[in-house]
Amino acid sequence: GTGAGRGRRRTLGGLSPAQVNTRAGTGGARAGTGAGKRLTMAHVPESGQAKTSNNSRVSFFGKPGQVKTDPRPITDRNYMGNCIRNLINYLTSHGYDQPLSTKLLTAPTSKEFVHIVQFLFRKIDPNFKLGAKVEDEIILIFKKLQYPFPISKSALYTVGSTHTWPSLLASLNWLVELLVYEEEVEAAKEDTFDSDDGSKTFFQYVGRSYECFLAGDDERCNALEEDLRDAFKQKFIETDAYSTEMETKNAQLQEKIDKLKRGETPLATVQKKKTDLLRDVEKYKGLIQGLEEHKSTFQKKVKDRQHDLEQRNAEMVRVKAECAALKEKVSRQEVNLVDVERMTKEKQELQEMLEKIAEQREAAEKVVREHQGTIDLKVEEIERQVEEYHEVAERLKLLPSTAKRAEGVHYEIELNSNGKSAEEILGVDMRSSIKPALTKLKESYSKQRRSLVE
Repeated sequence: GTGAGRGRRRTLGGLSPAQVNTRAGTGGARAGTGAGKRLTMAHVPESGQAKTSNNSRVSFFGKPGQVKTDPRPITDRNYMGNCIRNLINYLTSHGYDQPLSTKLLTAPTSKEFVHIVQFLFRKIDPNFKLGAKVEDEIILIFKKLQYPFPISKSALYTVGSTHTWPSLLASLNWLVELLVYEEEVEAAKEDTFDSDDGSKTFFQYVGRSYECFLAGDDERCNALEEDLRDAFKQKFIETDAYSTEMETKNAQLQEKIDKLKRGETPLATVQKKKTDLLRDVEKYKGLIQGLEEHKSTFQKKVKDRQHDLEQRNAEMVRVKAECAALKEKVSRQEVNLVDVERMTKEKQELQEMLEKIAEQREAAEKVVREHQGTIDLKVEEIERQVEEYHEVAERLKLLPSTAKRAEGVHYEIELNSNGKSAEEILGVDMRSSIKPALTKLKESYSKQRRSLVE
């Protein structure tokens, strides 16, 4: 029936050129009972039984059994390159799961050729599988598809040779073009009834009711008319619902537009945000400068403490050396009671001095540690402020130097904790480079804003 024939997909293996090019506007080309049946590999006859059943193809492909000279430049390098590209494009876009490359298709093996042929045949019949006599089946299938040029069995035994591969590649390209043409024809046929305006339903009704009219089945005609009426009623209901939905959405969008018109313009919002960001930049610059001064002060203090510590360490070393020398000297001389008491007293004094020096050294080291911790905290604060500065600069499109508003100026700050000056620490001269550039940018946008306001 009309519906059954239109629901199934047809391949070009069962179509004549006249049928392929038929695009009747009334849908009459779809009305055949068997027009939608798809050619499968089950239709291929056994060995020796291949026949040409479609006489309308004779003018295009020649008479069955007639050996024709291939007019295509199959050995031309450019032609072969185009065939390979067409084959690769089709296979990759249709889910071919084997390795594939231009180099491989320049001289493939028999196994690779069989994989490709079987994949293409399965686009005609998904259940197709080559049997034991691979060469015979390939030849018969190409004949069934009415490939107009002969394929020899010897060529299928030596697929990748320079003498046989060009003709086999041309046959694969022909099969790919056939499959692509089939897809385009099917898409064109479906486009006729793919609109959602009721045309498809109406044409189905016309076809089926005409069949009932010819059969004299008035009861069925009335039933089809009732079905059509119900279908269009449902369509009207859906259309009303869709119209109501669109009106609601339109009202919402109109309300949103009115709200945007009443509110602040996007340009004013952006300009206000820009002003706030520039103010933040100035604030962060001042904060960074203050932190740099604090860092310089603490670094100087740490340096002074380290110098004092080094002096005290040197003094302690000297005192220890003197003690060792005195002990050596005492060990070589005769000692009386008065000398022992004097030396004991001196030892106590030296011990007290040593303890005092050790206490001073410990206090100095504690001060150094405290200042070092403070410096580390300040460095971390500077790094955090620099990160925030970079985030603001990126939002303003000032980073990197190639950014939209950077104009080649290097706004990026690269911290160097070992630097001794502000320029060395930040890696850039804030006062002579970044600050003038930001001021210039601010004046430029202020001028643009005034122009827009005016």
